[in-house]
Amino acid sequence: MEKEMNATAPSRDLDKLVVRLPDGFRHWLKDQADRNGSSQNSEVIRSIRERMDRVAAGEGPRQAYPAAETQPVSAG
Repeated sequence: MEKEMNATAPSRDLDKLVVRLPDGFRHWLKDQADRNGSSQNSEVIRSIRERMDRVAAGEGPRQAYPAAETQPVSAG
């Protein structure tokens, strides 16, 4: 049965992240998903990918996405 579930639900194998959204963001996200005929998750992924593309093109605060992975994280 487990194999059947994984075959029909590949998202079970993907990374998951809980995000706390400021007031109003969830409503806006739902509206965008409804307008685009997509899920709220798809809208979040679309936004992140658009940002990654801008950063990779030198339009963001970092030169490229891989550089973000190597930057030290401040403890405070």
